[in-house]
Order: sequence, then C-alpha cells, then structure tokens
Amino acid sequence: MKHLSAAWLCLCLAACGGDAGPSGGVSAATPIVVAPPLSSSAPNFLGNGTSVRSDDTAFIATFRDDDGTTYDARQLKGTAGWLVESSAALDGLLVYGQSNAGLSVATDTNKALHVALFPHTVVGSSLGFYGEGPATLSDAPAAFADLYDEPGLIGHFPATLDGYAAERVARDAGRAPTGLYVHTQFQGAQPIDSFVKGTANYQSLLADVRRTTATAKLYKRDFIVRGVVWIQGESRTGDYAATLERLADDLAADIMAITGQAVRPELMIQQINTTDAEPGITGVELDQLALARRRFGRGITLIGPMYQARFGAGDIIHVADIGKMALADVAGLVFDRVRRGSAFTPLWPLSAIRSGVTIDVRFAVPGNGLAFDTDFMPPTPNQGFNYWDDSRSARVVSVAIIGADTVRLTLDQVPTGANPRVQYALGNDAVIDGYASGRGNLYSEDPARSVYQRLGYPVPAKVRHYAIRFEQPLN
Repeated sequence: MKHLSAAWLCLCLAACGGDAGPSGGVSAATPIVVAPPLSSSAPNFLGNGTSVRSDDTAFIATFRDDDGTTYDARQLKGTAGWLVESSAALDGLLVYGQSNAGLSVATDTNKALHVALFPHTVVGSSLGFYGEGPATLSDAPAAFADLYDEPGLIGHFPATLDGYAAERVARDAGRAPTGLYVHTQFQGAQPIDSFVKGTANYQSLLADVRRTTATAKLYKRDFIVRGVVWIQGESRTGDYAATLERLADDLAADIMAITGQAVRPELMIQQINTTDAEPGITGVELDQLALARRRFGRGITLIGPMYQARFGAGDIIHVADIGKMALADVAGLVFDRVRRGSAFTPLWPLSAIRSGVTIDVRFAVPGNGLAFDTDFMPPTPNQGFNYWDDSRSARVVSVAIIGADTVRLTLDQVPTGANPRVQYALGNDAVIDGYASGRGNLYSEDPARSVYQRLGYPVPAKVRHYAIRFEQPLN
C-alpha cells in the first residue's frame, strides 16, 4: 500500500543546518530536494477535478472516473488527498494477522496495479496504510490519500486487492461510491497470542481506528469498521478456537467504543493453509471452521479457504499476487455483503450419509451448483476427498457430482471402523506446482465476474467459491 510518511504534510530536507559539505554527508554538487509547500488557497493535485468550490476548511470538486462514475470529493486545505463526499459513513476494511496478511513473497504480476485503481473512493491514511510488527502507530488525525501499492514494493497487500474488489463489486451493482478506508496490521511468524487484546499489534490496530475516526470528522464523515479480515494460523496453537473467539469479541467491543457505531464489525476468516510439505493437519483450519459454524450470523464469517492461491516461487507458505487476486475476488464479494448487512455461507458440508459403499456429501452452495476445477489449480487425488475411520477400513476410489449440491464418494468396500468421517483438503497430497498439500478441486461458480480477470490477470473469469477444508462425521 502507498506509505507516505508525512511527505506532503511537512517539509522534508535532505540536510539540516544548511551546510552541504562533506562533513554533512552530502556532496556540494548534489542538489537538495525540498518538497513544495502545500497550498491552502487552491486545491493541491486537482487532476481531472472540475467545479471547484470551498468552505472554511476544505475544497470540494467534481470528479469522473474512467468507468463513468461521477462524484464530488473533499480535500482538506493544506493537504493532498481527496475523499468522496457522502452522507453515509466511511466504511472500514481492516486486514489483521501474520505474514500472509502482509508482504512476504515477490510479485508475479506486472506493474499495472501500482496506481490508484479507485482514486478518492478507496483510501488510506497519508501517514501510512499499514503497520508491520509491534511498533505502535500514531492515533493523531491525518489526511486521507488514494490507496495503491507502490511500484517499489515486492508485491501487493491483500488489503489493497480486497479493497479494490469490494469497490468494484459495489459499482457493478450500481451503488454510488461512499468511500472505503483500508488498513493492514500484520506481523510474520507469530502465534495468535501475539494479536490478542493487550498486545502491541492489537493496540496498533486500535490506534489506526482512533486515528481514522478522528480524521473522518475533519471530512464531515462518520467512520464505521464493517469487516476485519483475519489471516493467521499456519501453525498449531493450543486453545486456538477459544482464543480467536475472544479476539473477535474484544475487537468488536473496542472498535464500537471508539467509532460509536451500532453495527458490529464482522471478523472475516480466510481459512488457513497447511504449512506441511507433506500431507498433514494442523487442526487450526478445523478450529476456524467450527467457530464460524457456531457463530454463524453472530459476528464471525468464514470467507473460504486459501488453498486455491498459488505460493511464490520456492515457497510453501506465502501466497503470490495471482493467488492474492483469486482470494480478493471472493473477499470483495463477501465484504460487500457484510457491508450491506447480509450473511454469507461458504461452500461447506451440511451432511454426509453413507449407504453401502457410497457416501453422499451435501453442501451449502453459495454459487451456481458444483464443479471440479480443471483449469486453474493442479489436480488432487479424488478431487481432495478422503474417507477416514479409526481402522482405515476403506478408501475412496471415485468421486462424482450427482446434483446441484451433492458429491458422491464411492469406497472400495463397506467400511467397518469406528468414528467414520469424510475429510476434504486436509493434506491428501504433497505440495505441488506451488500449491498447498491441503487442497481440493471442488468449487461453486458465482454469477459475479472476477475483478482481476477483467484487468487482464490469469484468474478464473467468474468468482469461484472453493469448498472449505473440513472433516465431516457420517450421519
């Protein structure tokens, strides 16, 4: 994300004290670049804005985006950024977690997205759009600025791509832009205990909420955090589900106290991949699923899995940009529903019923029926399905879709073991071609078009809701 420090809010001098001689560390022939002071008598960086007018504290202008969307936006006098005008609250999308919530792998895309895709409507803070690690961020008001990832970064932040996708979904539906604020707080290789209430990461996230709430007031806007995308859990942590539930509730209470919002911010979980180079189950993915099921409709939503996202070259844990785009297509859709107060049910199992050597697994289907991926991900044995009991008395020999919501597994013999269950995407194959071992090929295609395929990136043309990773007891 664009990380501006305060370059346009203060003068930045290459040398302090006036002498540019050798003792100052700057050659006498080296020019000293001074950022120009910002005007308070005329708009700064007006761009294609027209119909400029002003009040005591701000300039207002009319803008027209490339897609034909027209809106008014406000610029605080003496600052550079603009924020779309609206009587609605400015909505917040926060991304929180460990390395896959931030930047940890080199890009596999070109530079086309290293400009503001939605200027003045998808924004962050001019003091920085992300926090990395435990350093506490300032909670002092700061101007808003267009959200984009600088070309010098190694890749794209998931939050940037999620924000773009959410804005595109809203515009596709014909909704006028009201503004979306995006922020990331992440720290790599940390257990969930490094993100709970009282930690530096938690305090930094809340500092940004306080800063943004105060900043929004300067633009005559309220601020509401609609969703917090949670990306964490690559390794097993004791009591994970209970800890995550407390974190969700603490965040909701503290954010609501800061912003004054009546609506609870939704914790939006992207179900974590396994880190194992060989098949294995960490248990975190099942804890996330169990919590999302139990708290469905009460502040916690499971967006979907992450296994459809390709890793970076030579990496078995960090998602590269094309993978982030596939994930963002889904996250943008789900956030748009959350933003409008609607629930989202991922592609998860409702029942698994055995009759002889067949097991029929019925799913909640968020899109148009079921399909097996043959063109985006590598194949997985039995499409990702596995039968398991305590004595491993049978194995899956074939998998078929037999209805709009049902998959049939055929076993090699009638099972006899105790605790029979169906597993999916829990480590039935080794890491291959940059994808996790815990993966599968079942998905449901959404009617919505992919935001990033339209921009020319090699992701599916329609948004795909891949089945979540699960273990389902037989009914």
